[in-house]
Parts: sequence; structure tokens; C-alpha cells
Amino acid sequence: MQAYKAKLCFVASLIITSALIFAGCSYPRVPVIKDDPGAEVFGVEFSPDNREILIRYSGDSEYQIGDLAQIRDSKTGRLSRTLKGSSASFFKDSNHVAISAGKGLQIWDIKSGRLLRIQKGIGDIKLSRDGKILAYWSGEKSIALINTRTWRKQHTLREYSGSMSTAFSSDGRFFASGGGDTGSGPTPLSNSLSVWNVQTGKLQWVIKGIEQQFFAVAFSPDGKVLATGGQEGLALRSAQTGKLLRPVYSDGGAYTHSIAFSPDGKVLVTAHSGGDALRVMLREMKTGRIIRNLSDHAGIVNVVAFSPDGTLLATGGSDNTVDIWEAKSGKLLVIIGRREYPNPFS
Repeated sequence: MQAYKAKLCFVASLIITSALIFAGCSYPRVPVIKDDPGAEVFGVEFSPDNREILIRYSGDSEYQIGDLAQIRDSKTGRLSRTLKGSSASFFKDSNHVAISAGKGLQIWDIKSGRLLRIQKGIGDIKLSRDGKILAYWSGEKSIALINTRTWRKQHTLREYSGSMSTAFSSDGRFFASGGGDTGSGPTPLSNSLSVWNVQTGKLQWVIKGIEQQFFAVAFSPDGKVLATGGQEGLALRSAQTGKLLRPVYSDGGAYTHSIAFSPDGKVLVTAHSGGDALRVMLREMKTGRIIRNLSDHAGIVNVVAFSPDGTLLATGGSDNTVDIWEAKSGKLLVIIGRREYPNPFS
């Protein structure tokens, strides 16, 4: 009978979206933090000192929830600050956050809660790792690069198709953009993948006429590889030339929604939906071997992120929750949010 119960427990742990809880199963006790806004998660980012996590939530007009960001303890999930706005990012000192809100950019001291600066005319943003360069969407098919010391425009980047995903290389030398045009109506889907030199503002390379949307782009820590994710799966390209380094990982026909490299560059984590699975995959970069699958979310996983020290992994998605995992073991440490669907840990 004990063996039979053990088998039932194993099966139940795999059926994450099921509402059935088998009698006699002993799930590990995972803390569930329920003071979240109850909105879809579109961004997660750890602070450079590893202590906090910034979670971006999409607004929901039906429930009168605006776009906002919450800052929480990265290990316990305890809430420390809520800011109104859409895209947001930590500065290198971990004490300041940039967030696009209303008609401009706001800079906050998150320790004191003081608003330090408002920079008008800046919309959705992406901040370089060192915090020196800020990219923002300055108009149709153009991105502006701003020097955050002087707040003057450094370059305007053009020739991209309705960007859905962007990334700076770790050293801040390059900026990548993947197109997200939907090709609605009689217009065929045609996107581009572009990389620019941040110092000169010149286009390093571009691939045009791509018949897929790019949901994610990410540079490897050494800046040599650009990983892209979209409707055709995961691709690894040379960051210098755009040349495809390996065959595309289709992973059973699944879409790739988000990508993150471990700080040492040895592991690549990706979030997938469709095909034969709805999961997060950890893959060994050297061989392409899948190390582990993580399956706890009850909906599409929109974002994945490693902590800077590589010990933690965060996943967030359409089920309105963020899971924080121990990266090495795959152990689930804390769930932030009330799931839209039942789960074994709530």
C-alpha cells in the first residue's frame, strides 16, 4: 500500500494543472505569498546584490489594476515596495530603480522611497547592466540610447521591425532587438533580428524577412553568443556576425517565450509553451543536453531570470505567480501570488 501511495504521489506531482489532490501524498511545504496584485507577470529581475527581486505586472482594466512593479525579498518573497509603471530595472548599486510611468521615466531610491528624478518623454525602457546606458522606444521603428550620467541622447537606432524583445550584452558593447510584428491581415509576417554597436550606434548586423516573432533575445555572459526564442524554438547565433552556431532547438514544436543564461554561461534556461509541453527547461550550453525540466506554473511562463550569483532562478507567468527555485537542485523555495488555477502547494 505504501508503494502504491508513492506512485500516486509521483503521478500527482507531474499533473501540475490538475485540481486533484491524492489522499496520502506528502508534498513538500512551500511558502505561498498571497499579497500580490493578482495580475499577469511580464518581468522578473534580481537586484545586482542578489537580495531583492523586481516583479513587473501587466495591468488589467477589468479588475482596475494598472501596470506596476513590486520589489520583494528574493528568498522570502516579503514585499518591500510597490511602484506604478510598466518596464523597470535596477541600477548597479541595487538601491535605485528606473521605471517608465505615465509620460516619463522615474528614478526611485527604493530604500527611502524617495522619487529622485522625472525624465519626461521616455517610454518603455531597457537598462544596460552597468546602468550607464538606457534604451527606450522613441517612436515607430526607432530606439533611442540615453547616457544616464548626462541624460542626453547618445544614438537613435533604426531599421527594426516592431521590436518585441531587446537585450544589452553584459559588457554594454552591443544591443540586440528581435521583431514582433504580427503580420495581421493581408500583410505577411516579416520580422528582423538586429544587433547594434552601442558606442557608435552603427548596425553590426541584421537578418531581415524572418517569418516568426521573437519573444526573447539574450546575450551569453561573455558576449559571444546571442540566443533567440520565438515561434520556431531556440536558436544560438554568433553575436558578432549573426551566423547560426547550431541547428535550431524546436523542442517538440514549442514556442520559446523567455531566455536567460546562468552567470557562468554554462546553463541556458528557457520557457516554453505549445507543442508537447508547457515547461521551463535548463540546458547545458556545451552539449545542448537538457539537465532539468521545471513544471509548476498553471499557465504560460512569460519570463525567467537567474540571480547574479547563480544560486536562484525565478519564473513568472500568465497564472499571476512568480516561483523562486534553487537553481542547482531545482527545489521550489517560494511561490509569490495566488494562482489562477489550483496547484498542489496552495
